[in-house]
Amino acid sequence: AEYIPISSSLSSTQLISAATSAASDAQVSSSSSAQQVFEAVAPDTSLLVGFGVVVVLCIVAGYVWANEVVPVSRTKLAISKSRGEVREYLDELRISDETVTDEFNVTTTMMADGDDPNSMVENSKPTAGDDRGFERWLFTDWLSKPTGKGGRQKEPALPILKDAKWNSGDNPVLVTAAIMMLGVVIASVTERIAT
Repeated sequence: AEYIPISSSLSSTQLISAATSAASDAQVSSSSSAQQVFEAVAPDTSLLVGFGVVVVLCIVAGYVWANEVVPVSRTKLAISKSRGEVREYLDELRISDETVTDEFNVTTTMMADGDDPNSMVENSKPTAGDDRGFERWLFTDWLSKPTGKGGRQKEPALPILKDAKWNSGDNPVLVTAAIMMLGVVIASVTERIAT
C-alpha cells in the first residue's frame, strides 16, 4: 500500500477519495495474481541436447553390443566348446553323468534281484558323483549331441522374430528385459486393484 501523508490542508473528501483509490488498487493487484495464467514453455536447449546425447549413446552402445561384443564372445565360446576349457568341463560332466548312471543301473539290478528293502534304501542314497545333477541339468543342451546340422537347434524365445540371432531363451539381455516387463505388468495390475 502506498503511504498517503495526512496533512491538515487536505479536506475530508480528498482523504476519502485517496483511501478508496488505494483500496481499489489493492483489489486489482490481488485479482490479477489470482487470475495468473501459466503457459507451456519449450524446454531449455541444453536439456534437449542432453536427452539427444543419451539417446545417441544408447544407440551406439546397442550397435557395438550386437555387432562387436556378442559375435566375438560367441566365437570364443565356440572355440572353447570345441577344444578349450569348456570342452574339458563338459567332458567332466559327461563322465560324472555316466558314473551316476552306472551306479543307478547297479542299484536297479540289486532291487530286481530281490534284496531286502533296507538295503534298497541304503543303495538309493545319492553318491559323491550325484552332486553335479544341477550342473548337468543347466548344460543339458550342450551335453546332448546335436541331431541335425550346426546352427540353432532351439525354438526362438520370441516367435515373431524367428530370424534374429539373439532370440533365444538363454540370452541374458532378453531374459532381463522380460523380467522387467513382467514387473511393470504386475505393478500396474496391483496398482489398479488397490485403487
